[in-house]
Amino acid sequence: MGHYNHRTVLRQVSNRLLREYFESKGRPLPVAWDRIAETEVQAIYAEILRLPEGSYREIELDLRDIHAVATEEGIRALIEAGQGCGRPVADELAGMDTRYDQAMWVLLRRPDIWPDAVRFAHADSLPSRYWQKRNSLPHQPPDASEGAIGRLGEAISAFFVQAEGRGRLSLVEHYRRSDELDYYFVYLSDYPDTAVVWNDAAELVRERRRHAFEVVYAFDRSAGTLDLYTKGGHRIARPLQEIFAETILGVRLAPEDPEGCPYRVDALKDRSFAFPTDPEDGIVEVAVRRLCLSVAGNPRKRFTVERLDDAGPGAMYDSLEHELNQDSLPLSLMRVERATITMVLSGRGRTRRLTFDVGPKSCNLKGKRDELRELGEKYLRRWGIEVA
Repeated sequence: MGHYNHRTVLRQVSNRLLREYFESKGRPLPVAWDRIAETEVQAIYAEILRLPEGSYREIELDLRDIHAVATEEGIRALIEAGQGCGRPVADELAGMDTRYDQAMWVLLRRPDIWPDAVRFAHADSLPSRYWQKRNSLPHQPPDASEGAIGRLGEAISAFFVQAEGRGRLSLVEHYRRSDELDYYFVYLSDYPDTAVVWNDAAELVRERRRHAFEVVYAFDRSAGTLDLYTKGGHRIARPLQEIFAETILGVRLAPEDPEGCPYRVDALKDRSFAFPTDPEDGIVEVAVRRLCLSVAGNPRKRFTVERLDDAGPGAMYDSLEHELNQDSLPLSLMRVERATITMVLSGRGRTRRLTFDVGPKSCNLKGKRDELRELGEKYLRRWGIEVA
């Protein structure tokens, strides 16, 4: 997803839906909608800038959310949310030209599912380096009762207060993303701070703020896996995993092998690593597109090598051998911190790509469409990358 820009969103959303949006806000713009081209946004943007500060801020937040949801994963989240409440939207979205139109249409016509999609799109965009995975959890439905959610929030709050002196306030929200995948979003109070801001009265004031920081759990009951998003490394992740297991699953986690990781990615630095596939899956190519490596004993010393999109499957390894002086730094001393794998799929007259990141403790396949996620997980196990 590219950087947010007002004009980008305005160009991508059709004039018909833009006009409906501003009218729904009670702020119809004096724009000749029938006479301006679909991408002629300067007049629209000029009128937005003339709106009162409060209205401008509200519209900007909506446009930012539309930008976040207008991705393949975001539209899938919209479809999942519609299916989950028994009022599917897939047919309506299929006839629209752009993902931005699809997102705007749901914001306008289906406000009941819009917040869920925004949350899932946000979760999918969180930096992959802060996700950690834990295997071998019970294959059972998680407890989503008010009591369990309350205990989860209290326990996480108590942990952060003791560990870091923050997190006294907490709020936990549970969302069912699919039949097998449950998300728990935990919002906690950060250290207090002050900032110089413009208020709604267009006055420059110093404002005391207490921002929120978040912890996100994604539990897959069918696989018995828990993905956790948090900053602070293993010293923070391990207790948070234990808290979730005890409060939501009612179990105690077994001691974790200090050397064990859910994914064995070091083998991917070897050019000869094989990616066998089944013909019926229609996979025509598998390639390592990018490797982020660190030096054993010095994890702060890192570098990244990658291949261009149109280069051959072995191009990344050509770059690795060119960049790395193995006389002074043998490949055996390098550790793979993260790998990007691309699978090229052919079928039904079209070519698709499944691209995902995997590191020793995390993988971002959970944000992909179910059929692609299941395909990726199948082959991570087949290739011996995911530890059973």
